Amino acid sequence: MNPIDEFESLAEEIFSVYLDATEGFRRIAITAEILVYDKAKKGARDDKGVSPAGHLIYALGKKEDGSYIELSARTGKEIVEANLQGGSNHRFVASMALVALYQYWDDHYRAAIASHLGKAKSDLKVPIFGDLRKFRRAIIHNKGRIIPEMNSLELFKWEEPVIENDPFDLDHENMCAIWWAVKIALNDLRE
Repeated sequence: MNPIDEFESLAEEIFSVYLDATEGFRRIAITAEILVYDKAKKGARDDKGVSPAGHLIYALGKKEDGSYIELSARTGKEIVEANLQGGSNHRFVASMALVALYQYWDDHYRAAIASHLGKAKSDLKVPIFGDLRKFRRAIIHNKGRIIPEMNSLELFKWEEPVIENDPFDLDHENMCAIWWAVKIALNDLRE
């Protein structure tokens, strides 16, 4: 398989994981409504590290032998909010899908595709990946907040200038637009 087709297959796999995860989040938000117990106290673990009633707890170990540790404890309301469209779970999986896609591109496929096309890696410039590089920098190096370079994107344009350090959130429409642009760019490389 040529490297363009191989990268496209990987991009589709990453986007499919994003789609599957966000659909699962949507279903959890719908079904978890029955878990909502507003009287639960957030973060009120006792002296043994155990959360109070009203929390869905993921833990390892046993309380009896002292090896018990909570990995996550959230109220039903917190679970629903995280899984709603635009909630923290959606934002996280979108950000990680974008970061993974860009890293695969830059660390492996850009050079392989450039070689396949008879070019040097540095000569292969694809506008969508320049934009994704800036998005990745905002996500990883600025903790998911806007960086100044995001006002000078090549492909994507904001309706109005973005403000440095504002949250950088990728919604479902953004993710679809990004993957559409990647597919178009890969098709252009084939021509």
